[in-house]
Formats: sequence, structure tokens, C-alpha cells
Amino acid sequence: LVRTMGLRSMLRLCVDADTARLVRLQKRMEHPWLDVFFKFAAKCGDEIVYTVMLPLAVWNLNNAFARHLIYLWCFVFYVIHFLKDVFSLPRPPTPPVRRLEEDYAQEHGFPSAHSGAASSLPMFVVLHFADGMDSVSAWASIAAAVLYCLTVSLSRLYVGVHSFTDVVGGWGLGVGSVALWLRVRHTVDDWLLTSLYAPLVVFAIAMCLVAVYPRGGRQPSFDLTMSVLSCSVGVHLAMWMRDGAARALLQ
Repeated sequence: LVRTMGLRSMLRLCVDADTARLVRLQKRMEHPWLDVFFKFAAKCGDEIVYTVMLPLAVWNLNNAFARHLIYLWCFVFYVIHFLKDVFSLPRPPTPPVRRLEEDYAQEHGFPSAHSGAASSLPMFVVLHFADGMDSVSAWASIAAAVLYCLTVSLSRLYVGVHSFTDVVGGWGLGVGSVALWLRVRHTVDDWLLTSLYAPLVVFAIAMCLVAVYPRGGRQPSFDLTMSVLSCSVGVHLAMWMRDGAARALLQ
């Protein structure tokens, strides 16, 4: 707890120091057309977009890829919102920061969930399909993933809801999550799909994650985080019943 409070104090200093830099960035870039563009870019990183897009991976691509992507999204989403409510760092103050979005004003700031998702999910998609691409397609995919990540992340600064520290923290967690998941995904996925006890273990882990989630004060991200966690548990159960151990039992 002492170490957490010390880290929180250090992060709070970084977040506070970012305010002046954020104000300067907004003043240099401020333009009515950019207001519209970055509001739209910010919406492209909302959870509802991933909620709509991820089922397309199940319907139009292979199930293994869809599972890997959804499990990664759940992991990144939970960890980032867990840390948001552990550190409880504020959003940039307004004024002096110009805030163009109020949807997430009641949530804590660090780390940025938008930059975490934007840095992890497109990167994973590119790396997953990289072996089947020629060099031109691979570099074009990398460029598109980087452009999406930078645009969504910059939008969070432009609309005044995150500091530079928030965004960098989201990047670090997103990239770190992808690096970890690439090493263990096949082992974890094989066990989740083939073990008779997998649904019970997944359900128990989900209950533990609910129990340890920070409580007290304002945590408006709790409901959304639990929804994503529940969705991922449901995806696992459906895949286990259709393609995994349950199907073998029924046959």
C-alpha cells in the first residue's frame, strides 16, 4: 500500500505537470475542423465500437483468432480500469484545459483505456496475420495500425480528457499485454477449449476479479468493466460448447 501511494504521488506530479503542455498543444492545434475530426476519432476508440466490431471476427474469420482477440481485449480493459480506480488520478482540469467530451468525465484518468486498446488490438491483428502477408501488405498494415493508434491517442489529448502521462501509460500496458499474450495464447487457449473443468475455472477467476476490483468512492467504470468481463466469459462458454470439450462429450 505504501509503495502504491508513493507511485500514485509520482504519477500525480507527472499528470499535474502535463496540464501546461496540454493547454499549449490545444492552443496550437485548435480549429473548428479539427474539433469535428478528433471528436469523431475519439468515438472510434470507444468501447461500443469494439463491441460492434469484435463479433465480426467470429462471424467472418476463424474462431481461434476471434477468441484470442476477445480475451486480449478483456485483459487490457480490465487491467486498465482496475489501475484507474487504484490510482484514482484526476482528468485534466478544466479550465485551463478545453474539454470537448464529457462522456468519461466521471471516470479517473490514468491510464488511458482508449490508447491502451488502440495500441494493443490493431497490433495483435497485424502480428497474427503477418506471416501470410507479402512485404508491401505487411508494412501497409503496420502503418495503418500505427496511424489508428496515434490518431485515437491524440484525440484524447485534443478533446481534453487525458494527459500525456495517461496516454503513455495506456500505450505501455497495451504493448506489454500484446507481448505477454503472444507468448502464452496458444497454451491458454488450448486448455480453455479442451479442459472439462475450464468453464468452472473461468467462472471462479471472473468472480475473484469482481471481488478484488477496487471499491469505495466514485468508480463509474465498474459497471462497464464487469460487462466486458461477463461478455468474455460468455464467449468462452459458447466456444467451449461448440468447438471444445463439450462438443466431444455430446458426440
